Amino acid sequence: MNVKELKPLRDVTIVLATPKETKTSSGIVVASKLKDADKPSEGVVLAKGPDAEMLSINDTVAFTTDVIREDVVDGKTYLWMTTKNILGVVKKG
Repeated sequence: MNVKELKPLRDVTIVLATPKETKTSSGIVVASKLKDADKPSEGVVLAKGPDAEMLSINDTVAFTTDVIREDVVDGKTYLWMTTKNILGVVKKG
């Protein structure tokens, strides 16, 4: 998938999902009983529509697991979602 060729409309964004950590930095395995616990809920914005003004390309975002479309290409998960599913920008570091 060549992201540069994709142009989302309105407030749709394309996010490259970041795999969830299952261990803490000290090596403790984190268990979860949530239905969608294995699905990613954080990723990097690769493309955005013109109405997604509050986001920038390369922002790391937290989002709900309700997405419009999910594409897996070469082992990477690309998620299409509207801005209503993005909870906020995650500041790293």
